[in-house]
Amino acid sequence: MNDLIMDLADKTGLDRGTVEKALGLIISFLEREDRSQKVSTLIDQIDGARSLATTHGGRGGLFVLFTELSGAGLGMGEIKTVAVGFLDFAKTRLGSDQVDQILKSIPALAQFL
Repeated sequence: MNDLIMDLADKTGLDRGTVEKALGLIISFLEREDRSQKVSTLIDQIDGARSLATTHGGRGGLFVLFTELSGAGLGMGEIKTVAVGFLDFAKTRLGSDQVDQILKSIPALAQFL
């Protein structure tokens, strides 16, 4: 997870703490919204993911997530870079099919990714 955080910080120009907060918000959102429980499995397979979600987790739906990410200092481009970066990273852990199934279970995400 540390490599992902540093890579995303380099790509976005955000500091490490902001990237960690963004990842925590995104991960906790995915876990709340996923009715299949596959996100919980994913989180448990990625060292540090559970800690980020617990420390920085949000509390609402998709629009609250975007408000929280914006409040953390991310613009739309940075939000997309962090979200897609995490999902690509997750695909290396769970496989593309599993991550795609998770995304299909959260229809509102399709318009943003």
